[in-house]
Amino acid sequence: MKDEQKKNDARVFIHENWSGKASDQGEISLTDEVGERLIRLSQYESLCLLAAGKAHDFRNLLAIVSGNITLCRMKYDDHPQLIKWLEDAQEALIQANNLASQLLDMSKGQFRGKKVTPVKEFLQQTSEMALSAYNVLPTYDLADDLWNVFIEEGQIQQVIINLLMNAVHAMNNHGCVWITAANINVKDKGCLEPGKYVKISIRDEGGGIPEEYWDGLFQPFFTTKAKGTGLGLSTSNVIVNQHHGYLNFDCDDRGTTFFIYLPAVIEQD
Repeated sequence: MKDEQKKNDARVFIHENWSGKASDQGEISLTDEVGERLIRLSQYESLCLLAAGKAHDFRNLLAIVSGNITLCRMKYDDHPQLIKWLEDAQEALIQANNLASQLLDMSKGQFRGKKVTPVKEFLQQTSEMALSAYNVLPTYDLADDLWNVFIEEGQIQQVIINLLMNAVHAMNNHGCVWITAANINVKDKGCLEPGKYVKISIRDEGGGIPEEYWDGLFQPFFTTKAKGTGLGLSTSNVIVNQHHGYLNFDCDDRGTTFFIYLPAVIEQD
């Protein structure tokens, strides 16, 4: 029992030290990382251009399939079961076309479903949903006075889930993940425009990321997992960037912290 209490006390101590460190880094210029981010942006632009081209080609193919389904429905309108199957196929085509449209919008930096979102509730709901099937305990440190953000919730939810799944894998599905959020003022122009942001941090208890992987971490198709696609972090970076935010990480031998800056929505009195 005493050993377990010591373990819990150590965990709290580590968390408090890390949380304090994160607060100390609140008002920063980020100027040392500008060059690195410019390189990343050129990679993202290439990836977005490729995605846009493939989405356009995909929609053209869908149009051909849709046309043939329409002809079949006209010719075999006296076969109720066949018509039902064709209608189901047509509905699936509509959904596939919507997905292609979303991919095109994302490649252009357009999000049609943006809305003002309370960060605290959004983070708690997303984290609980993502971690419900895993043996990982979320621990929250969310400021009560968090500013709202203007986001496409589905896209930012995808980012949060990607980071949480990375934490689960880093800890082999056992441990604690710390999820924090705080209001931040960025004063000097660097990787971000000066202004008010909400900083979201997700930290795991894994052994950290080996330094030889750091440079490639956000590159498309870079992965250290046998069955990984290498698109989780690169896609997340694109999404955050297109929300005019910033994504990066900090790492030590006790774990890895990914942090996101999202522009705040300040309500006028």
